[in-house]
Amino acid sequence: MIQLLNIDTATEICSVSLSRNEQVVCYRDLGEGYSHAEKLGDLINEVLEEENLNYSDLNAIAVNIGPGSYTGLRIGVSTVKGLAYALKLPVIGINSLEALANHPHLQASPDDLIVPMIDARRMEVYTATYQNGKRIDGLRSLVLEETSLDHLGHKTIHILGNGAAKTKELFSAKENVIVHSDLLSTSRGIVLPAVRKYKEKTFEDTAYFEPYYLKEFVAGKPKKRF
Repeated sequence: MIQLLNIDTATEICSVSLSRNEQVVCYRDLGEGYSHAEKLGDLINEVLEEENLNYSDLNAIAVNIGPGSYTGLRIGVSTVKGLAYALKLPVIGINSLEALANHPHLQASPDDLIVPMIDARRMEVYTATYQNGKRIDGLRSLVLEETSLDHLGHKTIHILGNGAAKTKELFSAKENVIVHSDLLSTSRGIVLPAVRKYKEKTFEDTAYFEPYYLKEFVAGKPKKRF
């Protein structure tokens, strides 16, 4: 039996789940905006207490490593690194787009194309394309335009994630595009890819791994005060 603690702080939703093999047995989230630093520890304790588990009962900790919110990612990754180092547990890093492509509430056929989108402000998103569980093109930042999906042809395309809402009007004339703006990044999507990586023994280097931002953080310049 593979018991994992799964943590996702990549977007505005802070979520934690416990899974046994490929099934989520306990889940908690907060969608109150970016209060991740204050609430993440409480969520972890809640799921462990509900399942009457100790940290020693876990096989590994899985975490969403991005792309996503710079602050949220650093909170999640630093928390996991601290726990894993203290408890001597392996860490499994899962890309946020892969987690979305494995969303348990997404119903798609094997031939459909899955296009997860993480909001990157304005009309920009982080995205990639998946089919039948496999990524078929590169991770990238994309400024959305009406022609952004034309290269994918006429197959059914599912768009999900917190960047999906930007596409509703943009792709409204495309009958093959289904926008799931209610399917967002949570720790539930981490489970399947995390179990695969655990079986393959594909773990992060706890001391040195970092969030995957996809592009460099650019801080806004402070306004001059007169």
